[in-house]
Amino acid sequence: MITWLQNKFQKHLKALFVLLLGVVIVAFVFTIGNTPGCGDARNQSVPRYFYGYDLNSRRDVQALFEAAAISLELNTGYAPSPRRNAQIEEAALRRAVFLHLADQLQIPDPSSEKLIEFMRSRPIFRDPRQDDFSEERYTRYIERMQSSLGVRADLISSVLKEDFRIEQVDTILKGPAYVLPFETQKQLEMENTVWSLQVAEFDFESFNPEVEVDPVALQDYYKQYEALYEEPEQVETAYTVFRTENFVSAVGQPTEEELRAYFDKNKAKYEIPEPPTPLIPQDEKVDAEPVITLDHVRGEVIAAVVQEKAKRFALGAADDFVYELFDQGIQQDSEKLIQALDRRELELKPLAYYSRESLSIGEAPDLPHRLLEQAFDLDAQRYYSDPELTDEGAAVLFLKNVIPPRMLAFDEVKEKVTTDYIQAERERLFSEQGQALHSAFTDAVAKGRTFKDVAEAESLKVDAYKDFTLRDAPAGLNRSLLSSIRTLRAQEVSPMITIGEKGNFVYVEKREVSSAEPDTEALQRTLNQQQMFSSMMTERSLVTELIRRGLEENK
Repeated sequence: MITWLQNKFQKHLKALFVLLLGVVIVAFVFTIGNTPGCGDARNQSVPRYFYGYDLNSRRDVQALFEAAAISLELNTGYAPSPRRNAQIEEAALRRAVFLHLADQLQIPDPSSEKLIEFMRSRPIFRDPRQDDFSEERYTRYIERMQSSLGVRADLISSVLKEDFRIEQVDTILKGPAYVLPFETQKQLEMENTVWSLQVAEFDFESFNPEVEVDPVALQDYYKQYEALYEEPEQVETAYTVFRTENFVSAVGQPTEEELRAYFDKNKAKYEIPEPPTPLIPQDEKVDAEPVITLDHVRGEVIAAVVQEKAKRFALGAADDFVYELFDQGIQQDSEKLIQALDRRELELKPLAYYSRESLSIGEAPDLPHRLLEQAFDLDAQRYYSDPELTDEGAAVLFLKNVIPPRMLAFDEVKEKVTTDYIQAERERLFSEQGQALHSAFTDAVAKGRTFKDVAEAESLKVDAYKDFTLRDAPAGLNRSLLSSIRTLRAQEVSPMITIGEKGNFVYVEKREVSSAEPDTEALQRTLNQQQMFSSMMTERSLVTELIRRGLEENK
């Protein structure tokens, strides 16, 4: 159905990343889900549907989060930060709402031509210098994806189709926007105001007050935040591998068509062998760059095709094994299980205990996380996983034991509690010191002292920014501070504004409103911007309300 786009993705994407989902999905499920161990078969959780997705199903949540993470990167040009869980959670919930509305409005999938056009418009594939699709950026993106964990090859195409439909819904929800002329006038006045600012920076990292660790306060802190000191559920597992090498003999000699297809698909990774050095020197001449042919690398291609087919055979054998366990009702740790393993000359290898939050398996081979995660959906009846491909072949995981979560006693985590308590006290004292500094700045300025003198007396770094408007703010000024100055008058100091690890105090040295009458073109431009912002707020408020209702329906 999808010609160029589908061929490109199928050619380049045998594997696709699973982006920061381990931490984010766990946080989301345990925040939104309404039963312990959401999605875990051992807990028999009740489905909780949110616009077609079961929030108590790890499978559904992972699919939603994967799509949301990919979409964010495609549409912003940047991969979501693992530290910004809230960003992924919001994107995932909004995605479910939009796709539900797209179904309700019967918005169809795009045609092949429209999908290709839509894909070429995504920010991650566009060269900002030329504002056009860049084949080079596309290729770099694909190559980066190839080095990540594998998922379905058509996942990006699927996300793009959904994003196309989501944009149609987004346009409908935004609708018309209504802005009063007075609002436009005031906004333009604000944009033309000339500012001079001084910004004092209070660094949290260098703020090291003496924190007295009172034993009673430490115990109280532990009781208040004891959920932070819970040891998560852990599983004991074992695995077996259907090794690729054991299926090589079943493959046979690849056909010429198979060799040609594999070579055409993987030509880029082969290099022509260096020709032997001639015994008799020859005249130097510039030859055309040699063309790589199948004959140059036939031996390597044969080996690769055989290996690839043998791995598929291994996966098929693993599937047959798992089906036998299911079909014959073979019980966990039974003699029949041992016999089934022995018939295939399989060895069951134990793994170290691990939790969902930390998929650490010690010195075991590099098993894919998707295989390890399956353990948390297994129980005494279904104690074996679906097979997953590994570097060695195809692996099957077996659940041996489950250690339920437990609250760690105070004595077990006293050192960590102490560290957390000291950090919390530093943050509290930092905030209190920020309030005290704001009072000091305000009083000093009112008495005629300079803002800079007070800041330097407190060993704070001060930067000055002279005569600028909001449209041409200086490069060194953090733009997050600009929203805070809109309500400040000249000679006023803002409360401490915390950005990252820095506290900031903004002093308005000058606020000069332009007396010039705005021209018609400027008014129209500002009106268009305000209308766009108003439309976005309308859409956001509608979707936020739908998310709230969706989460409350099945509490």
